[in-house]
Amino acid sequence: MRLTPVSTLSLLSLAVGLSFASTAQAAKPPAPDLSNAELQQCLDGLKNSSKFSGVDGYTFNNYRPSQPDPSVIQSLNYQPEFQKDVWDYLSSLVDKERVEDGIRAKRQWSDTLRKIESRYGVKAEHVLGVWGVESNFGQTLGKKPLFESLATLSCFDRRQSYFQGEYANALKIVQNGDIAPSDMTGSWAGAFGQTQFMPSTFLELAVDFDGDGRRDLVNSVPDAL
Repeated sequence: MRLTPVSTLSLLSLAVGLSFASTAQAAKPPAPDLSNAELQQCLDGLKNSSKFSGVDGYTFNNYRPSQPDPSVIQSLNYQPEFQKDVWDYLSSLVDKERVEDGIRAKRQWSDTLRKIESRYGVKAEHVLGVWGVESNFGQTLGKKPLFESLATLSCFDRRQSYFQGEYANALKIVQNGDIAPSDMTGSWAGAFGQTQFMPSTFLELAVDFDGDGRRDLVNSVPDAL
């Protein structure tokens, strides 16, 4: 790839920013002790709050976590992209194997990628880049139960208001029938699917690109891309 002056400057800015961030962050903190009683009390309050007004009682109660997950609070305060030197971080994102996987994926999904570029004007290489970084072309989706993660983040530590909205939106996705509850797993912060959408992003932007009546970023490559 030939770098223009603008793209080179962007990479250098990223490098400097990540290098400064890597020296500014502390070591990974221990997982905190979280009170289940506090979690349940918090969820009781959320159930009747305005953010959850679009979530029916059955959905809220059926997927209500029975306990918090302390590890997500640990992750909230430690993000590895800020702990590595920039070149180590970039090399972990792009290596020879991932490039080869991307070339194969481009061949396999060429028709879908052409349709995406025709409809949205986004080049295949850009779509593949996001797909490769976010889930290694659908191979690594994350195993954290979203409802447990988002409920914990909604009730403990910082950014609770943001995560409460994401928790409500995750419940709406299942309530709407787009994603099976068993497929609602992902990152510690609630991102899921082959392109790692947050629930709010899913509700705003997800597309049924394969025409089966569901927006499924987990099992449908066309929908994810």
